[in-house]
Amino acid sequence: MTATQGSENVFEDLGFGAVTEPQPDQAKTELDSLLQPLYESGLLTPPSTTSDAPPVSEADLVAMVQSIKVTGQPLSETIIEDRGEW
Repeated sequence: MTATQGSENVFEDLGFGAVTEPQPDQAKTELDSLLQPLYESGLLTPPSTTSDAPPVSEADLVAMVQSIKVTGQPLSETIIEDRGEW
């Protein structure tokens, strides 16, 4: 079978049956039901729904992006260099 043959669901082609993605509302409901006991016990604090941070303007965002210095090497290499000798 070539990559262009068969259905769009590869798992179904392999005999696993239909595989569907969870719906966002269903996933949120399941997550909420799992987190609720943790909130009630005090082990987890629900996230704040508001923020004290002011919105960033388009001009400020452009200025921040332009201020980032790109050296041409991966960030991981820069971090390793900054650590110095072990």
